[in-house]
Amino acid sequence: VEGEPAAGWADEGLRFGGPPSHNIRNVSDGAGGCYFVFNSKDCYAHCGADPSQRRVLRLGPDGSRSTSWPEPGVAVAKLWGPVGVGGGDAGRTDAIPDGKGGLLVGWGQHIGHRTGPVQLRVQRMDSLGTRLWGDSGVAVRPPSAVSPRVALVADGHGGAITAWTDEQPPFLYAQRVSSAGGLEWAAIEN
Repeated sequence: VEGEPAAGWADEGLRFGGPPSHNIRNVSDGAGGCYFVFNSKDCYAHCGADPSQRRVLRLGPDGSRSTSWPEPGVAVAKLWGPVGVGGGDAGRTDAIPDGKGGLLVGWGQHIGHRTGPVQLRVQRMDSLGTRLWGDSGVAVRPPSAVSPRVALVADGHGGAITAWTDEQPPFLYAQRVSSAGGLEWAAIEN
């Protein structure tokens, strides 16, 4: 890119403080800015083997952060410990615009300890950082020993169609979540 950096942007980009972060996903906010979804290592005393939490940070077109979005970002859910080996995520988190100025995030979440069963969850957040589907999001898959790979697509009405792979036949599954956070397709049983 030629020319001078945009006003407010340093030559090396904008830096934000906070704990070490990894597995970043970028999502357009539909207004010239973006959301960053990332795993943040900010719990060391009480989180056991995996002190990570998924967070979202929103930047405006000029790189500014809304006052409703604190420095370390907003937690996607009040849950700790993402799925992954060595703190990795390996495709187990997806994030997309919700079509209404917010975003949708899907992820595999251990229940209990890091070696416990994994539940697939989806969360919708608005442009102010409010969790619209409760403190823990919506569970779209029963707990299983298998870590799912998740993919989301917005349904055009503020909801999502969530697809994932599993090691149990038929191996590919999908569930629709309404804009209010309700499951719309038949229950899935393992």
